[in-house]
Amino acid sequence: MAGLEIILKDLEGSSPSEVRQIGIRAGEKFLTKLLRVSSNCEDTFLHAPPSHLAFWILDNWWRIFHEPEPAHAVTPEWLLAHDMSSIGGGYAWPPIRFWCEGDQVGIRTQPQYRDSPAPVRFEANHVGVIPTDDVEYSFDRFLERVCEFATDDLDTLLDLHQQLKREREDRDVATWRMIEAELGFDADEAPAELMERLGGLIDELGQEAVSEACISEQGSGVAHALEQGLRAVEDSRTKVDLSTAISAARSHSAEDSESGFVPNSRVPPWKRAEDAAGRLRENLAVPSGPIPNRCLQDLLGVSAHHFNHIRSFRSIPYGVRRGDPDQGTSTVALRASWPEAKRFELCRVLGDAIWSANDRLGLISSAKSVRQKFQRAFAQSFLCPFRDLLDFMGTDSPTAEDVTAAAQGFRVSERLVQTTLVNKRVIDQEQFEQMVAAGEAPDPTYAQAYA
Repeated sequence: MAGLEIILKDLEGSSPSEVRQIGIRAGEKFLTKLLRVSSNCEDTFLHAPPSHLAFWILDNWWRIFHEPEPAHAVTPEWLLAHDMSSIGGGYAWPPIRFWCEGDQVGIRTQPQYRDSPAPVRFEANHVGVIPTDDVEYSFDRFLERVCEFATDDLDTLLDLHQQLKREREDRDVATWRMIEAELGFDADEAPAELMERLGGLIDELGQEAVSEACISEQGSGVAHALEQGLRAVEDSRTKVDLSTAISAARSHSAEDSESGFVPNSRVPPWKRAEDAAGRLRENLAVPSGPIPNRCLQDLLGVSAHHFNHIRSFRSIPYGVRRGDPDQGTSTVALRASWPEAKRFELCRVLGDAIWSANDRLGLISSAKSVRQKFQRAFAQSFLCPFRDLLDFMGTDSPTAEDVTAAAQGFRVSERLVQTTLVNKRVIDQEQFEQMVAAGEAPDPTYAQAYA
């Protein structure tokens, strides 16, 4: 997707003085495409006061740029901070959502129902990502222009704009605001005691690890959840040595560094994960097709006996990998209880170590951060490469029985096989939903590993 642009145009007639025509465009596509029902007239500009949008951006800046989509159901509270339709104020605003995708901003809008009673029906249908810098630049230009002509609450608008500028320029304040947003709190809404505890954990574990913890268990319980996971690691006897695999999976290109993968908005995390999984298989001469347990044991540096008796910590909120820089190994605490789910979660551990160059701490959660997406895509592609999957099934029109057989052959979940086939457009979403509906619900811990 090309950059984002917010376009303002004067509105002729007897409308209120602050009302303007507002168009939001991603590349050449207008996200504000609409139909005025009474006149059956299509337009690409809505009519509303730009200051309303400006206040919404200022109020929600940190959450838009640092909080990803929820791991599970979208909540009304999340929508208030991320969906423009929540602006209200007596005007129709499009259902355009903005959320954090690492160094990019995710953007989605969907058509409204045709039987909607609203006088304006928004019709754009789009989902994509735009580099964060481009969205920030677009928002900044829009805010500066609105501050030039706004009349209602101009002083408040200017004060908020200047305050945001100061916060963005102050590294310590910006970090504080980022953590609040990752926790799902608005500015100054996070408990001070919690923020102080997280500050101590940042000193001990690093900023990125604590950010993943905030995203993975939002709200006031984040510090307790992280400490619970760390205690599980202390009780775990599962140690892994990932150094050989990390080296084999890295491309040593300009996009990689000794400290982990460098953010690159041109390449989505799933593609980088597939490339890393393919390099690992190739460089370590892993045969095509299903990977037996003995291969994973060797790859992870785990004894055969221990591999078959890895303890499950089902009460912890997410899996944890804790590195020991002196020994070059990591200790892991897994949530998964089923053998296939453990294989998948261990491969996510490996994917996390590849992503972060074996940083001190890695979490294996259901969050939708870029790091978690990389883990899941890496494990999926490493255990069940798409081409190997098609060769195994012998068809590009698989049935439910083919999916079951493939899952058993590759020792992965049926959901993983189904998801792979949907992502690669072998089966469509409707067929996928039918397959899911026809199957039995998996064990909750097993399902968590594949979320």
